[in-house]
Order: sequence, then C-alpha cells, then structure tokens
Amino acid sequence: MRRGGFAAAGRCLAAATAAGLSLVLALVVAARAQGPIEVLGASVTADFPNTITFRISARSQTEITRASLLYRVSRPQCARVVSVAQPEFRPSRTLNTQWEWQLRETGGLPVGASVLFHWAVRDAAGNVAETLEEEYVHRDPRFDWRQVQGDGVTLNWYRGDEAFARTLLDSAVQALERLNAATGASARGPLRAFIYGDTTALQAALVFPQEWTGGVAFTDFGIVAIAVPPSNLEWGQRAMVHEVTHLAVSDATFNCYVSIPAWLNEGLATYNEGPAQERYESVLRAAVAKDSLLTLRSIEGDFPSDPEKALLAYAQSRSVVAFLLDGYGPGAMQKLLAAFREGSPTDAALQAAYGFDEDGLERRWRQHLGLPVEASTPLGTPALPREPLPTLEPYQLATPPAGPTTPVLSTPSPQVIPSPGPTATPGGDLSCGASTAVGRGGVGLAPPALVGLVVALAWRGRRGRLL
Repeated sequence: MRRGGFAAAGRCLAAATAAGLSLVLALVVAARAQGPIEVLGASVTADFPNTITFRISARSQTEITRASLLYRVSRPQCARVVSVAQPEFRPSRTLNTQWEWQLRETGGLPVGASVLFHWAVRDAAGNVAETLEEEYVHRDPRFDWRQVQGDGVTLNWYRGDEAFARTLLDSAVQALERLNAATGASARGPLRAFIYGDTTALQAALVFPQEWTGGVAFTDFGIVAIAVPPSNLEWGQRAMVHEVTHLAVSDATFNCYVSIPAWLNEGLATYNEGPAQERYESVLRAAVAKDSLLTLRSIEGDFPSDPEKALLAYAQSRSVVAFLLDGYGPGAMQKLLAAFREGSPTDAALQAAYGFDEDGLERRWRQHLGLPVEASTPLGTPALPREPLPTLEPYQLATPPAGPTTPVLSTPSPQVIPSPGPTATPGGDLSCGASTAVGRGGVGLAPPALVGLVVALAWRGRRGRLL
C-alpha cells in the first residue's frame, strides 16, 4: 500500500533465507563499433535482494584506463535518468573488473524490477568501445515461480494450486474494471503481482521491511508483492484489490509536480474493496458521536503512525470518497483525477471538478454525517508531521483470519529508492510506496522540457566524468 518518495530508515534485514544464493545472468556482449578495444564478455550476478554485481572483461593494444557502467531503472520518469558507476582498477592492456550495487545503501529494488545497462571502455589512446544495452531482471531465485495472466494483470506465485492463483487474479482484474467504471482510472500498462506464501518469505525479499509488513505496492513499477498463504485467501483477495487499485490510481494521476492526497488515494482503494467493513463503520460512528474526526488537511500526506488513529483515517477516507462518488457521480471523480494528472494541487483540482476546495468538501461531508459544519478543530489544521514509519493499513486490528500465518498489509512509504541517481525527496503521498520518480512530488523540480538527459555520476563519495 501506499505510497510508494521512500524512507530508507528501518531495521537492518537479518540474513535472508536467500543468503548464499546467487543468480547469474550470462550476457552476450557486442561492441557498437569495432576498434582497438575488444570486449571479451560481461556478466551480472545477484545476491537477492541485497546486491547486484556487474562484471566486464576486455583487452586493448594500449592500456585501458577507464570502464564506466551506465544504467537506469526501467519505470515511468519525467526525465531520462542514467546513473554512472566507475569501478577502480589498475590500468592495463587487459581489463577484468566489477562494480557491486549495494542495494542496502540505496534502498533496494522490488522483485520483478528491470535495470537497463551497458558498459563503456576507454584506453590511453582515446579509443572507446561500448556494449549494447542489456536488461537485468531482479528475480527472487528462492522459489519455483508459476505464472497466470488475465486482462492487464500477470500474477506470479509458488504456493497453492492454480485455482488459488486464479482466484486472486480474478479479484485483481475485477477491481480494475470496477475502478475504471467508477472513476475512469486505468493502468497504462500490465500490472504484476508476486504472491509470497508467508510473511517471512516476503520480508526476506525486502531490504528494509517492518515486522508487520504483509503487502507492498511499488507504484512506480506497477508491481505488488503480497504474502497470501492459501489458508488466508479471503484476506488475500481484499489485499489484492486494495493494492492494484493503488497502482491504477498512480498511473491515472502520474505527473511531475504533485501527489494526490492520501485520503483520496486510500479512500479509493478502500472503497474499491467493496462494502465497508464493520471495523471501519464502528470507528467512524464513534468519532462522529464525539465529533473527533481528523481533518482532511491533517491526512493529506502521511496517515498517523498510531494504529487506532490510522484506522480512523482509513475509515474517514473511505467515507469521503463514498460521499463524492455517491453524491456527485463518476464523471466528477474522473475530472478530479484528470486535474491531478495535469499537475493541479488539491484545492485547485477539487475546484475544477466539484466547485469547492478541500475545506468546502469537509464542510459538506460533515453536514452529510449530521455534524456541525464547523469542526471543533479548525479545518485549516496543518498536516501531521512526517513520520519515518510507513502508514499502517490497519488489517492488524481486525480479527485474524484462520490459518498458521496472518499477514499484515502495510503501506510502505519510501521503501525503495530504485536508482542512486537524483530523485525527489521522500514525501507527498506516502500511502503504498511513494513515488521516487524524478520530478515527482514537487521537490526540486525542473520542467521536463528543460531536463533532457540527467546523469548521476558515481555515488558513494566519488564523482567522475563521462567518457
């Protein structure tokens, strides 16, 4: 859940079950131009999920003085971002070197993410040879994955029979259809789901998991990873609906400047699950009776880290979205999401779609609930301070479903920084994996037309020059 800038804070992951396992991808490398430098070969080795090691060997008639790895993570971006790593080696006519991407230092990559890369080699005479661009896919080699496909969704799983997998797949496909009918939102491309058999296996696939993490949506990648034991299928269906809704909403509102408010993002995901759950209804009734609702402006960004208040935030978010959809219809919601896609801030987007701003929405919603129009707490209360912890999707407060393992669905915020190149400062909409796309979130942005090619030179304290 959401969402995914990304906070790299968190406990260090204990030695993963996959420690010692490595995935070797042999690459056939071709030089772009024939010359004095001959590239002999290259390979990629991954110790999932912690490191990716890129290797190259070459020879030349004169000393090879520089080797640069140029790579980029494949995901929607407002500018083409290429990172450059330059491993250290002693100049020689023969080159055998490697560069190791320490994912613990940069925040990790989700399972299924792809990295496009190529090498550039230079010798003392100024000759340069470049390999063709290749793709590395970040796979979890611990399990024998199987795959089923539906309309716009590919599901990968390893525990349970095919009927189990197709039930989850159908839930995802139907969720996307409902969302499109209600809001016009749809994903730009196929979505991918990775279903782990238990929370231990899922958490071992993450670099900085929280101990309660049971589901993660990597919105910039169109990927969800959820722990769904076959005994918890009903919970898994609801979790699947929630997560793929976030992916589709993220696609539908993608822009380089603003994120949609958390109450809208989580409200749409919770509303799309189906009828309101009793725990939501109960906590909302109690807050209405006491007139102790959270203001919408206070839950624009992060939800409270306190589980009870987080539960109320989810209940309120669903109630507000239901008020908008039931009272104003899908057409107005389509206009709202379109305004966000164009980069409008929250008040401007609401004005364009409904004719009132966020405070106006809150007054109308309160009146709908039978409360005084003016809240006891001023409507303009600033948003809650940013928390280092991700927003909690409070499934953990529900009665645990039967089964040996009960996954807890989380909404990791900046869980993953997919590229060590320049990214937006973590922030904005932190439900379900906040975006780290360059320019996303309105932090330190340049208009896309002015960005062109952004190159992040080797990090970890080193800077160099392009070949």
